[in-house]
Amino acid sequence: MEFKDLIKARRSVRHFNNEKVSDEEVLQIIEAGRICQSARNRQPWYIKVLRGDEKNKIADLMDKKNDSSISFNANMVRECNVLLLVLTDNEYKDSVSDLVSLGAMIEHLCLASFDIGIGCLWNRIICQCDQEIVEYLHLESKYLVSGVLLGHYDGELKVRPRKSLEEIILK
Repeated sequence: MEFKDLIKARRSVRHFNNEKVSDEEVLQIIEAGRICQSARNRQPWYIKVLRGDEKNKIADLMDKKNDSSISFNANMVRECNVLLLVLTDNEYKDSVSDLVSLGAMIEHLCLASFDIGIGCLWNRIICQCDQEIVEYLHLESKYLVSGVLLGHYDGELKVRPRKSLEEIILK
């Protein structure tokens, strides 16, 4: 698929089927993130790959917040096949340059997953439980930036509305 077609076709997937995402596919997706550009070439990212019970424990931690929006997202975490947690060192969590770099890297993950037929969802709601998650995983020296949910999906993905060029270009 050509890049322009890929970025037009990519969608955020919120419902996954039970088909397994292979270790090779996960590594291919992470490799796309690894080679991303970053401010001052700092490459401020780490990725924790979670599956099965360990992934579902993250959803359980989210449910403890007793918030319907967080619980909705916890159900998506349970439903996905793989959860990638994107983290950085605590010392970089307030660096705009590093956070922008992390955002670019996450977009590489999302585009790569869609390119190989794996659905994904960039999920920031998971960070409502950031302290609980890093403590559970014994990663207290890290700051949780985002989650990326991976899995296969069935059916058509809806096109969500986008602003027009006229709405986003300032004159």
